Amino acid sequence: MDWQRCDTLRRLGHDITEFDHSDFHRRAERRIMRRLSGRPFKDQAIEQLNMSLIERVRADPPEVLWIDKGLLIQRATLDRLKCNFPSLITVAFQDDNPFGSRTFEKPIWHHFVQCIPSYDLHFVKRHSDIEEFLKRGAKRLEIFTSGFYEPLFGSIPRPPPLIYQRDVAFMGSQMEDRGSIITKLLLRHGLSVHVYGRNWSRCLGYYIHRNNFHGSYPMHRAPDLMRESKINLGFVSKLNGDEYNGRSIEIPASGGFLLAKRTPSHQALYREGKEAEFFADVRELASKCKHYLVDERAREEIAQSGYLRTRTSQYTLTRRMRDASLTMAQLLQMRSSNPIV
Repeated sequence: MDWQRCDTLRRLGHDITEFDHSDFHRRAERRIMRRLSGRPFKDQAIEQLNMSLIERVRADPPEVLWIDKGLLIQRATLDRLKCNFPSLITVAFQDDNPFGSRTFEKPIWHHFVQCIPSYDLHFVKRHSDIEEFLKRGAKRLEIFTSGFYEPLFGSIPRPPPLIYQRDVAFMGSQMEDRGSIITKLLLRHGLSVHVYGRNWSRCLGYYIHRNNFHGSYPMHRAPDLMRESKINLGFVSKLNGDEYNGRSIEIPASGGFLLAKRTPSHQALYREGKEAEFFADVRELASKCKHYLVDERAREEIAQSGYLRTRTSQYTLTRRMRDASLTMAQLLQMRSSNPIV
């Protein structure tokens, strides 16, 4: 489980036993062969992970088994656990998209898609996921919306006037059309954009404005990076069918100014021109960057209003995980009232 969700559940009073499968993923991955063979993972590591999970559950049977992005979990493993522990509730958390348009990623989802009918509950990100999961036998689905992690963002006060360190910033990996957009902002529109994330050496702007690309950043520094930037860009993955992501919540929650892709989800989260700003294409993006770099008062008013919206509407991870806990509690109650024989 992601450490922020895990810690939030723990702070809500749940007894959590962690099973970190990241090391199995590292051992299983076949990077070079992924595109060529259609078999992105090593069978031996998959078997080792599944046996280790079974042994862990046997040693200390939980009420709920929560699995984050279970790419290597096999359906036989879930079915075996349900057979041995009939009262066990199995939950899959998935904010990525097994059915998106990234064709090169299709092989990594093989085991997960096979497991869909074996989970008691799926938490998914998009309404479009519901139809896809139901077609493949999902028993129950709930939408899980991102929220800001309060120990990191909750203590940030309402934004005061700041000494800004950069004009425009983006935090995230290079993918899809992001490289070409950033390059156009730098070269065609003459904007000072600073980028924090991976894989940007594939971007032309990286080689012309090398000092503007800073690599990955520690998570605890993210709120400061957002607050210290006059404008924070918000891209979403078109191939993944995304309309928002975690940064859509975290940037305003940090007191930063959010300038994001115009999508129905972003427009539902914030009032355009009041609590955040949106763009449809590079031309509108560049135009709004230039406008708000000059109009300091409007920019800071929007940042403050966006910050307040994240608080008044409770865009917190605590709220999201509390709602998830209630759903799991309902399933546990139903299972105890109607035991499987």
